[in-house]
Amino acid sequence: MKRSALGVALGVVLVASGARAQAQDKAVADAMFNEGLKLLHAGKFADACPKLAESERIDPAVGTALYLGECYERTQKIASAQAMFQEAFDLARRRGDSRAQVAKDHHDKLVPSTLTIVLAPAARVQNLQITRDGLAISQVELGVALPADGGAHTIAVSAPGKKSWSAHVDVPTQSGAAQISIPALEDEPAPQTQTAIAITAPNAEPAPFVVASRDAGKTRRLVGVVTAGAGVATIVVGALAGTIAMLDWNASNSSDNGCDSGTTACPTQHGVDLRASAQSWATVSTATLIVGGALVVAGAILFFTAPKARTATALAAPGTLAFHF
Repeated sequence: MKRSALGVALGVVLVASGARAQAQDKAVADAMFNEGLKLLHAGKFADACPKLAESERIDPAVGTALYLGECYERTQKIASAQAMFQEAFDLARRRGDSRAQVAKDHHDKLVPSTLTIVLAPAARVQNLQITRDGLAISQVELGVALPADGGAHTIAVSAPGKKSWSAHVDVPTQSGAAQISIPALEDEPAPQTQTAIAITAPNAEPAPFVVASRDAGKTRRLVGVVTAGAGVATIVVGALAGTIAMLDWNASNSSDNGCDSGTTACPTQHGVDLRASAQSWATVSTATLIVGGALVVAGAILFFTAPKARTATALAAPGTLAFHF
């Protein structure tokens, strides 16, 4: 019961929140409509259209769409005006509004201009992006005469690894047609390396300039570090082997085994085994210490004798000027 009551309460809160948001949006839409209508009646169409458009976006209504269509028509945006009258007609017909015929009459009397964007076959590349006045258009729209408001329109095209392309096209105000073709995009230039050349010039002072800069010893120093590291690890192994040899030798000299510390004589078999083990580990220790030491020395030689990073420079002879490209 508690969960059910909590669910009901939460639902009520959500519904109330949604209702408040809708009421607030409606208030904003009404304010934009009233201000836009006032500007429209005052003949300030350029200021009226954006406010009516915002009201229509927030709260679509037949009256708002009709006034916005009129506003667009007065500013010679015939394609936008016809689209708004179509929207007003659709809304009115769905809602049984008698203004549907008014919207249809306004729609049918307008003949907007068209703009056709053609894409050259060579321009069809992967991830091609095309925009008209900053808004993306789909490639399925290419080659189709689409309604467009009169005036200048900017077509921009881009693709990875290609130079961007853009152009302007002027569309007639009404009952006209315009077309623009998108060419194949040029490849982006490859990164250029810096080159220095000398150009002869009278009385020019000698000037140093960079020819090349590289670090030839980087790999050698890395090999030196790895080699020295392997040598240190080998020395550690040798030290451990020496420790084991010493422990076995001392154990053979204990009273239990009775081996003579100065000779190899041992009265017990266990003592003999311990002496043999000690000698084996001592041999391993000696060999690994020698190898490890050699590796450390070799690594140090490789590291400290590696060439340093150098920048080669040249001095331009008198009478020449050095330039970088």
